[in-house]
Amino acid sequence: AQVTLEEAASGVETEVILLATERDAVTKQIVKVERPTRVRLPPGLVHGERLCVRGLSADGAGDVYVTVTLKKHPIFHTNGHDIFVKLPIAPWEAVLGAILDIPTLQGPVQVRLKPGTGAGQKLRLQGRGLTKPTGGNGDLYCVLRVVTPTQVSEREKALYRELAQLANFAPRAGLRTASGAE
Repeated sequence: AQVTLEEAASGVETEVILLATERDAVTKQIVKVERPTRVRLPPGLVHGERLCVRGLSADGAGDVYVTVTLKKHPIFHTNGHDIFVKLPIAPWEAVLGAILDIPTLQGPVQVRLKPGTGAGQKLRLQGRGLTKPTGGNGDLYCVLRVVTPTQVSEREKALYRELAQLANFAPRAGLRTASGAE
């Protein structure tokens, strides 16, 4: 069954197609027939998970296994019951800190970003992932990406130049070439 991440998180009733063999009434030959059937998927299923639905075979006497496939989500991706989102932040937010609105499946959540946060760092929102069958939820991880503005005014450029002259920050100080020169 192919479902969205939101459907996997909350559970959903979906249609699956069962393949059955039966004897054609006219030709008396064995033919394959598709039978659409509604199946209730519980909350928290993950990509690739197999769900046993008892008594759902074509003749109603056996079990059917439904494999869950998650559709690609525009901002989230999953790893098991954990959800990940790449969160862009501005350079000044990384330096000064900020209050960020983090998207979750349950709606946005405000989180305080500490000053001096770097690109690639992760913020963990405990329990904001998919429901686990054993109880509780996975987590949501925000992977921070510092993005620079592509269009800046002349005033903004002047402020960046002033910052470059005032700053006592050398991001490549630890790099050395093979000859030892920086």
